[in-house]
Amino acid sequence: MDDVVAQTGGRQVALNQVAWKGGVTTLVLPGETRARRLDQSPAQVAAWPYGCSYLYFCTYANRDYSGAQTFLYDCVSTAVLPFRSYVNNQTRGTIAHWGGHVIGQSKPAPSGSPFDTITDYITVKPC
Repeated sequence: MDDVVAQTGGRQVALNQVAWKGGVTTLVLPGETRARRLDQSPAQVAAWPYGCSYLYFCTYANRDYSGAQTFLYDCVSTAVLPFRSYVNNQTRGTIAHWGGHVIGQSKPAPSGSPFDTITDYITVKPC
């Protein structure tokens, strides 16, 4: 948790969540593989594509939409934690762009990729 606070400049808002300008990072609870808020059941998270609510661009620390999850919602370039998969659940046709050591973009929303290989701290502009 302390690492996420330090890397994002955010503040801890729940046992497993850090909020920061432009996003929220949720860590995985012990014994689980996917991140979720404490007030959500795994079934509630499954209601959205891999737990990514509509109008958000979500990144996941691990492949196959697992590990720490970051929700991005502001249309600004934001430094994010490294990610291995993403879901673009924004308004249809919206494309997210990222930079850093790897430069790329998402497929138009709604879309996702379970196997991206982003390996360093980067910036993402979700729109």
